[in-house]
Order: sequence, then C-alpha cells, then structure tokens
Amino acid sequence: LPGEGPFLAFSHPPSCAQNVEARPTLFVNDPYPFRVNEDCLYLNIFTPAVSSRGVLPVIVFLHGGNFQTGSSNEWPGHVLASRGIVVVSVNYRLGAFGFLGFGDTKTGNYGLQDQRTALQFVQDHIASFGGNPRQVTLVGHDAGAVNLFHAAAAMSGAEVSYHSTIGKPALAFNNTIKLGRYLGCTQAVADHVWDCIMTRSTNDIIQALHTIPVRFLSYRKIRGLRMQYEFAQDIRFT
Repeated sequence: LPGEGPFLAFSHPPSCAQNVEARPTLFVNDPYPFRVNEDCLYLNIFTPAVSSRGVLPVIVFLHGGNFQTGSSNEWPGHVLASRGIVVVSVNYRLGAFGFLGFGDTKTGNYGLQDQRTALQFVQDHIASFGGNPRQVTLVGHDAGAVNLFHAAAAMSGAEVSYHSTIGKPALAFNNTIKLGRYLGCTQAVADHVWDCIMTRSTNDIIQALHTIPVRFLSYRKIRGLRMQYEFAQDIRFT
C-alpha cells in the first residue's frame, strides 16, 4: 500500500513495462492514456454506488496478452459493478520483467507471484469496499485464464495450457543469456550477467525484447475445451 489514510485514485496507474509497438491498434481502441512503467503493481476496484459492507460478490479479472502485453486499465469494471458486483482488475509484471528465469535461484515466477499477492489483498481488504471475501470469482482472458478462489471462469485459455509453466528451465536460462548479450552483459559468471541486466533501463530491456526473438513464458498454444458453435450468434443488439 502507498501509505496510511485515503489514497487519491482519480487517474489510472501506469501499465506494466511492455513493447507498446507490438500493439498497433492500442491507441485507437484504448480510451485511457497508455503509460508504461516498472512501478505498475496496482489494481483497480469498481464498486456499486450503494453497497452493503462485505456482502457483495467479487470478480477478480486478470488480463490476457500472452504474458507479454496488456493492462488492467483496458478492462473497465463499472458496467458489472452497476449490477451489484465488486470488480477488481489486476496488473502483473510481463515479459522479462515478470518471467526472467535463471536456474533454481531465480525461478522467473514474479508475474504469477504478483497475481497471488493481488488475490491475498482481495482476501484481506475487499470487505472494506463492500465485497465478500468468501465469494470471489477469478476471471481471466487468454494468458489471464491460466492462473491461480471460490470459482473461476477461464475465457480462451485452456486448463492444460503450457502458458503458465516454464517447462524447460534450460530454455529460460538461455533466453536470459541472449537478453544479456544484447544488453552488453557478457560476463563469464551467470550471476554476474543477471546483476548486469538489473542495471539496464526499462526502455533498454523493452527495446531488446522487441529486437531479438526471445519471449519469456510464452510458449506454443495447445487445444483445449471449446464451444461448438459461434458464441451468442443469435443475440441482436438494438
């Protein structure tokens, strides 16, 4: 938490560091200024205008983006909140910032740990926003559907997806070495390469990820259960 007492939340927080150039339609579709920063571990809470303390159901939304891009700011929760639900959307670290792995000592699970921390925050504090910590539904899209609850709704993810695992530690190790070489970190000792990467700027790392063919926690897709027909094909909106 930023401190004791009221916290002014009149604007959306920065999104987690990512390659914005990889999303050419972002500035057309996003209604909010899209700012990225390593200081990004925030969540948005939407509550009904009138609520009973600690009794409303809660939805926690984890955005998608193949663990490389995305933001909680792109998923406003005010519509669901108007129906008597407390909605929480979560930021978590992405790409190398969230999943940079280096053997057993640095496992590269920081982005997933961010999600767990957000869920723990919900358990500890959501009653203060009118939500019921015993009635929390986790909702996710794409990468956000393959994560850590009382109920879950996974949209376009798969229950056996490889997205949420680092199946080959050697691959994560080699990707870190490749990233280090691009950033000028060519030390002979692996831990020294890691320390060198930590000294590089956010923009330098984003540019490196944009230039070299390396992704962290972004593996091949597999087939999972799906609906047989077009979703909501007979619904007409007037």
